[in-house]
Amino acid sequence: MCAADALRILPRMEDLTDEDLRALLAAPESDGVERKRALLDKDTGARKPWKVHHTLCAFANDLNGSGRPGVLFVGVDDDGLAVGVSAHKVAEALHQCIRSGNLRPMPEYQVRSLAVGDVTVVAAVVWPHRAPPVRFNGDVYVRRGAATVLADQHDERRLVERHRAYDLPYLEQTAWDAEAEDLDPILIARLMERSVGAETIRRNHREPLVQERSLRLRDRDGRPTWLGMLLASREGSGSLASASVQCIRLAGATRDSPVLDQRIFGPPLVSGLPALEQLLAVWNPAPIEVRPGPHQIRRVWPPEAVHEALINAVMHRDYALPSPVMIRWYDDRIEVTSPGGPCPPVTSADFVGEEGLTSYRNQWLAAALHNLGYAQRFGSGLGRIRRSMTENGNPEPEFRVTPDSVTVVLRRALEPR
Repeated sequence: MCAADALRILPRMEDLTDEDLRALLAAPESDGVERKRALLDKDTGARKPWKVHHTLCAFANDLNGSGRPGVLFVGVDDDGLAVGVSAHKVAEALHQCIRSGNLRPMPEYQVRSLAVGDVTVVAAVVWPHRAPPVRFNGDVYVRRGAATVLADQHDERRLVERHRAYDLPYLEQTAWDAEAEDLDPILIARLMERSVGAETIRRNHREPLVQERSLRLRDRDGRPTWLGMLLASREGSGSLASASVQCIRLAGATRDSPVLDQRIFGPPLVSGLPALEQLLAVWNPAPIEVRPGPHQIRRVWPPEAVHEALINAVMHRDYALPSPVMIRWYDDRIEVTSPGGPCPPVTSADFVGEEGLTSYRNQWLAAALHNLGYAQRFGSGLGRIRRSMTENGNPEPEFRVTPDSVTVVLRRALEPR
């Protein structure tokens, strides 16, 4: 197995296993793998941590843009033979190297001990920084093959350009753990037809990649963006688990009430939202009220208010946060919580009254939800929630707004009208 193939099996730091590390250890040194027998100079016995800093800095910069981690093994000679080290001391020294403040900005990393035969080696795993260049004492280091070198002006320009690319809104950035084939062509076609129109697609003869890039579903290299993965990923692809919607139906009015049902709806939204709304319709009973004249059917909660609360939570949430949209369905109320506070310039004051500022954290997602028929008219969701609640005989909706979340509370009608 070559080093590139071994690194490709490490999509996320928490998924790294001892078997993964051993596969990398057996591979030749490369731009993502380096070995050191010890953290001491073999001739003088003096500690030279700056050489380790240079390597870790280069791994964090990921000059080739692989998106894969770099691994430094300590306790392995140049031929790949594990000679072992004092794991505790070496691990502590590596932690100090990375946390010393000389590496800025500090990269995401992990230090692991690994048993190899009768000895123990230590592996420092460093992930590419999303905002390079990373510097050691002001200097930028990169990997050229198996060597760590000082970056030249062209290298630094490449890293700065990558930093600028990450200044895009989160959903428009490249999904680092996704492959080109992770988008479902059937879901993409469904979204494209609703967004552009089948006849326009047929006449303009643009390649599918160009069409998908125009909707921010892929980046310029054809890799999926987080928006593409959110809307139309193949089931089980990628690591956008935080983009799910978690629904809990409780038999009572408190969080410790018995759970009647619970579901998690993850990406893709193109197919996930219809199933989610079907579930919420089942949870929302429609008693028949007998009055003189024709029967009138009224649900306990107005479907429009439930729909708007859900779509607003999905549309406006901060997808960089590792939390799902949460729907807690109690006997007396529904609480829909969206991770991330209001997007400036919107403040908590804009949730009071009929009028208020409107801002979109996820403009392209809002456009996609509009094209799919989930968002009717921008900036009017809160008004529709208020109106439908009043017309259905429910109390006014409540909005709990903090810097970290927005929760909409829909209380059930107390008396039939």
